[in-house]
Amino acid sequence: MAFQWGLGRWLGSGVFGTTLPPFNRAAFIRDEPGITLFNAHVSGHVDPASTARQNIVDAAAGLPAKTSDNSHVGTTNVTLDANMLRAILEINLVNGYTFRVTTIAGGRHSATSAHYTGKAFDIDTINNVRVTTANPLNQAFKNACTAYGATYVRGPGDDADHATHIHCAWP
Repeated sequence: MAFQWGLGRWLGSGVFGTTLPPFNRAAFIRDEPGITLFNAHVSGHVDPASTARQNIVDAAAGLPAKTSDNSHVGTTNVTLDANMLRAILEINLVNGYTFRVTTIAGGRHSATSAHYTGKAFDIDTINNVRVTTANPLNQAFKNACTAYGATYVRGPGDDADHATHIHCAWP
């Protein structure tokens, strides 16, 4: 059972004075088969250093994530928010959803986007179904983001900018 195995990996990692390394959420996200990390930009812009996959790979290595060179802030280094990383992992392991993360710090968004501070992620599939107004899992996924502390959650039906993806952002 992958679900139990996943939680088993999670428990006891580096706490209570053990000699185990500290828990690294980004490494678990990187390696979790139920979380796909997009290795390109949905806009088609080419900036391999700022894809969702590279953001997580960098964070897992203890490095900052990068924003995109065509973003409002240019290429900058950001630390990915621990609560957001926790939500990405737990929405998969605890809530049981598989999904594809298309954007974290990279991409081009509104000028004040939480993506640029490492506090937002976007997804475009849930359980192998595209995020559209017809996807019955949209609201449950949005509710899960809110339950894990997201304060700004948008998706299909909320506005035209989020017709094809769900955006979850932390304060």
